Amino acid sequence: MILVLAIPAIFFDESGRVAPIEVRFNILGLLNIGFAIWFFSSLKINLRTLVGWSKLLIYPIVSVLVFTIIRTPDLDSVDFSLGANFSTSGGFGSNQVSTILGLGVFLTAACILLNYRLTGFRWMDFVLLLLLTTQGLLTFSRGGMIGGILGVLVMIYYLTKLSMAERKRLSIPNFKKFVLPLVVFLFIVAAVANSITGGMLLLRYMGETQGTLTGTADKSLDKITSNRAGLFVKDIELFVEYPVMGVGVGASTYLREDFKGYAPHIELSRLLAEHGILGLLIFSVFIAVFILNKNKAPENISRGFLLACFIIGFLATFHSATRTYITPLLMGISSVLMVNMAKRNVKQAPAGNPKPMPLSFGQEENSRVSY
Repeated sequence: MILVLAIPAIFFDESGRVAPIEVRFNILGLLNIGFAIWFFSSLKINLRTLVGWSKLLIYPIVSVLVFTIIRTPDLDSVDFSLGANFSTSGGFGSNQVSTILGLGVFLTAACILLNYRLTGFRWMDFVLLLLLTTQGLLTFSRGGMIGGILGVLVMIYYLTKLSMAERKRLSIPNFKKFVLPLVVFLFIVAAVANSITGGMLLLRYMGETQGTLTGTADKSLDKITSNRAGLFVKDIELFVEYPVMGVGVGASTYLREDFKGYAPHIELSRLLAEHGILGLLIFSVFIAVFILNKNKAPENISRGFLLACFIIGFLATFHSATRTYITPLLMGISSVLMVNMAKRNVKQAPAGNPKPMPLSFGQEENSRVSY
């Protein structure tokens, strides 16, 4: 449905100015979401497999982290102002880099809570979390880091809903011994990062700008969201004017009053402006597929992991549209069909050996058991 509904807006342009490269720029992310949901919704996996995917997800994130650290100059020479910082994002779009690092924060923190060792050592997992959080905060792009922290909070909430019997059945240790240290750790990291920036980091997350601090500009939703609220309103106005088929893929850039030349930043409003009522249907399909699949998950913590993935991928569309593959990937993962942990594939043990026992999340490395 997503793929079919997205096609019509490719073939017309109300502005008469859209180049083919702009069509690709705006439509491929949406098509990727459709293909990702199509693929992942065909998979049946259990919680252990889902959490195990974290290692595959974290490898490219670590490469981004290392690159940005190498490219970051001496922090004493960095000018931390109340805007996105390209010096600490490796010279690339700070929004996209922040989104990638925020996902890394979520994955690392979630694995710590579930006692699953990403690096093989607990202390190294905390070091990785320290570096991801610090570098992500120093980009001064808020959306990606907020999404990652929300994902962590979702995991904590769903872990609190697990009974002792469920924790035992899922081989999840008492997570409470990790929650307080994790929260304190993240708070200390944020405080240190704020100190490094001379207090500018806190002001940035409070929505302050140079203008609001000096009194030359009023603090408004548009200021707090770095013009995204204004873009959203103008996209809605285009939707009202062209409600049936929209203005065509890429055309909103040239038709918005006051924001001409601005690329779409919010995928929801882009869908409405450029695809019309079909865009609203596409958005509804996103929500419906996720809700249907999440409700089928057999355990609370499985639902929590799926919800966290969906939130991070979905929130990224409100500040970066679909400019990173994180959105299609996570929205796809959130649509997998979760099965009970009892339904796992166990390799046949050699004759004469006892049947392997179930393992906790942090012990699978040297096991004969394959999930």
